[in-house]
Amino acid sequence: MSETQAVSAPVLEKLAAQELQRKADREKKREEAKELQDPRENVQAFLQSFNQRQADAEASLTALLDRATADGVPGQVPPGEATQQLSELDAAVLAQERSLAEAAYYLPSFDQKRCSVTAQEFKQKIEDARATLLPKRKFGFSKKTARVKGADLASAATAAADAQAPSNGSSDAGGGAHAHRPQEQQAGSTGQQGPPTASPELLALVQSGRGFMGKRDQVLCCSAAQLASQDFVLLNLEGCTVYLIGHMPALRMTGLRNCRVFAGPVTGASFMDDVQGCTFVLASYQVRIHRAASCDFYLRVRSRPIIEHTQGARFAPFNLCGADVEALLKAHRLDEDNELYQTVDDFGWIKAVHSPNWSVLPEQERLPSSPLPQEALAAEGHNAS
Repeated sequence: MSETQAVSAPVLEKLAAQELQRKADREKKREEAKELQDPRENVQAFLQSFNQRQADAEASLTALLDRATADGVPGQVPPGEATQQLSELDAAVLAQERSLAEAAYYLPSFDQKRCSVTAQEFKQKIEDARATLLPKRKFGFSKKTARVKGADLASAATAAADAQAPSNGSSDAGGGAHAHRPQEQQAGSTGQQGPPTASPELLALVQSGRGFMGKRDQVLCCSAAQLASQDFVLLNLEGCTVYLIGHMPALRMTGLRNCRVFAGPVTGASFMDDVQGCTFVLASYQVRIHRAASCDFYLRVRSRPIIEHTQGARFAPFNLCGADVEALLKAHRLDEDNELYQTVDDFGWIKAVHSPNWSVLPEQERLPSSPLPQEALAAEGHNAS
C-alpha cells in the first residue's frame, strides 16, 4: 500500500461511516413519520371510499325513480315511502360533505373541488327527484268571491289612504329610511336579509350548552375543560368578543357582525357563513368561508383556506402566543407555521389571475402578537362580560 493510500484510507472510511449514519437517520425519521401519520390520511383510500358511497347513493336514487315510473306510469311509490327514502339520501349527502371537510386538510385542492362539485350535483338530483315524486299542489284562486257593499268598500279605501298618508314630521323619517336602503342592500349581498335561519342541529348544540346565540356587545369565554372536545357553534352575534380556547372537532359560525373570535385548536373544519366586519384568530385543520364581507382572518391551518361568495377578506398568520396556547397547538399537531394562510382557494373565481376577493393583510395593519387574557384560559362561565 502506498503512502497516499495509507493516508486516504481512514478518510474514506470516515466518509463511508458518515454516509451510513445519514442513511440510518433518514430511515429513522421516515419510520417516525409513519408512526405519527394518521392511517386515515390516505388520499387514495378516501377517494375510493367517497366514490363507493357516492355510487351507492346514485344507485338508490336511480332505483327509486325507476320504481316511480314503472311501465311509464308515474306515482308507483307511496308518498310516505318516497319522503323517507329521499330523506335518507339527504343524510347520505350530508355525511359525504362532512367526511370531505374532515379530510380537506390532507386532500389536494383538485380532489377537494371535484368531490364538492359531485356532492352539490347530487343534491340537485335529489331536489329534482323530490319535485317529480312529491309535486307541490298547484295554487289557484277560489271561484267564490266575497261581495262587498259599496259603503264597506269606500270605508276600506279611506282607511288605506289614512294609513299611507304621512303624519306630521314623518317625511324626515321616510327620508332617513330611504337613505339607509343602500346599506341594507349591501348587507343582503353577502347573505339573506334578517338573522339567518339556524338548523335544528345547530339549535340543539346551543340548547345543550355547546354554543352562543343572539348575544350582543358581550365577552364570551369557554375554557378547554368546558369545550370538552365537542363541536361548538356561534349564531347571530353582534359586537361580541369570543374566546374558545380548547380542542374542538368542528366549529360553526353563522350570522356574526363586528365580532372578534379567538378559537382553537379545531381538528376538523371551521365553517363561517354570512359574517361581516369580523376578525377571526383561528387554529384549525381546515377553514371554509362562505358569504363573508370585510373580515380579517389570522390563521394556523393544515390545508388551503377556501372562500366562496366572499369579498374583502384579508389573511394573516395566527398571532396568539403564550405557553398554554403553544402546548394546545402542539398537542393537536398545529404547532407548525406553514404559511398556508396565504394560499387561499376561491371556489367562485376560475380565472388564472389572482382573485380580487382576498388579499394578504399588510404587516403594518396586523394586530400585534399577544397572549390571551387569563380569563379566556381559565373561564369559569360562558359569559365573562
